[in-house]
Amino acid sequence: MAGVGEQNLPSLVQQFIIMAQRAEGPQLLSTISQMLEAPGVYSFGEFLKLGCVRELADGPDDAYFKLLNVFAYGTYLEYEDKLPPLTEVQKYKLRQLTLATLAGQMQDIPYSVLLCDLGLDSQQQLEDLIIKAIYAEIIRGKMDQQRKILEVEAFISRDVNYQVLNCVVNDLQEWYVRAERPSRLCPPQLPPAQPGGSPAILRPTLRYNPSSRSWADLGASSQLAMPGIPPKGGTPGGILIRCPSHLN
Repeated sequence: MAGVGEQNLPSLVQQFIIMAQRAEGPQLLSTISQMLEAPGVYSFGEFLKLGCVRELADGPDDAYFKLLNVFAYGTYLEYEDKLPPLTEVQKYKLRQLTLATLAGQMQDIPYSVLLCDLGLDSQQQLEDLIIKAIYAEIIRGKMDQQRKILEVEAFISRDVNYQVLNCVVNDLQEWYVRAERPSRLCPPQLPPAQPGGSPAILRPTLRYNPSSRSWADLGASSQLAMPGIPPKGGTPGGILIRCPSHLN
């Protein structure tokens, strides 16, 4: 299965970029609303880079800029009533984007988490949304109705918030400094590489806690390097990410 709208998505986004560059005032706000409703458009990062769009953040229509950020980086629960009202189509798309975010955090997602984070009232509503998301190639997976779990196999990426990314880089640098100090005093004993296998490396062990929706650092552990396997998470551009089984 190819990524969502792999051939059509760039042209659709480009079309809205051109419209925004030519629009002023209410026309720009109308263009934003149209983009948030457009089928197959799930990436908004390039649109947010436009000067005319960034200027909204410091003006009377800053709520539209905040709404765009929710669709680019946020989730359904992050939408606030003080933002411009959503149409039913926009609500549905924001739920789909939220589903992609959850798929990047957990490979087996409990229905209880999905119902809460997607703002849905029934299992039937949830399963209908999942089925449509699979047909729209937002995720790939299957529903386990007995265990009430969505088993994720792949998912589209979300836009990357580079301000948040800088914070993550700083946190990783601080972790590296802390991890490097004891390693100077006591070099780790790494297991030898298996014949024909990859060399062993020292890497942090992270485990996702569904209840707190956060990653816990369990310290450094020796694992085999797995070149070519993408990280479990999004990359810019609506790329379909496969879920490595070892990350569950």
